[in-house]
Amino acid sequence: MQGISGHKGVKGHSGLPGPKGPRGDTEEAVVGDKGESGWRGYPGDEVSLS
Repeated sequence: MQGISGHKGVKGHSGLPGPKGPRGDTEEAVVGDKGESGWRGYPGDEVSLS
């Protein structure tokens, strides 16, 4: 039998843009932190057919 493949990791959520500065200042919004990539699943254990 083939081993069960690992589950794919959930992608991180995109960060929300920062609030606008007072008096309509053109301050750059703070970029949200990128979510960590999910862990790769371990390959399934090989089953010997002996």
